[in-house]
Amino acid sequence: MEHKAMVCWCGKNSRIRTSWTILNLGRRFVVCAKLENSLAKARRREKVLWAVLVVSWMLIARFFFGGNDGSDGLKLKTLELA
Repeated sequence: MEHKAMVCWCGKNSRIRTSWTILNLGRRFVVCAKLENSLAKARRREKVLWAVLVVSWMLIARFFFGGNDGSDGLKLKTLELA
C-alpha cells in the first residue's frame, strides 16, 4: 500500500491528524505545519494579552480602591480659601 504525501497550498507537507473532541471524535483531517505554527503563535500572544489585561485591571483597582497608606479610597486634596 503506497501513501502519497499531501501538500498544502503553501507548498509545505501536510499531516493527517485525528480529532479527540466530543463532537468530532475519531474524525481525521489534514493540517498544514505552517498553519499549526501560526496558531501556536496566536495562542501565545493571546495568553500574553490576557496577562497584561489582568495586571492592568489589578493596577487600576489598586489605584481607585486601595493602596493609599491605609486610607479607604482616593485621597482628594482640598483647596482652602482663607
